[in-house]
Amino acid sequence: MSAGYSGKPLWQKLGFKEGLRVVTFGAPNEYDAMLGAAPPAVRYVRGGEVDAVHAFVVKRSDLSKKLPSFKKRIAPAGMIWIS
Repeated sequence: MSAGYSGKPLWQKLGFKEGLRVVTFGAPNEYDAMLGAAPPAVRYVRGGEVDAVHAFVVKRSDLSKKLPSFKKRIAPAGMIWIS
């Protein structure tokens, strides 16, 4: 997939770095292809504390329901991306 106008892959635009623990919610099937070749040390996890949440939502009500659980899991200096 194209890196867009900046020439950077999506994982870089999102701030994903080596050692980052990421959880996704509602990601499309082509998520890996969209990201491009992220650093190998980026870990996609299901449980525990995370450094980044990348959530894909259509309805605001879905985000409202999930946001409290995202906040509980995110590290103090973590980030939440909503797509």
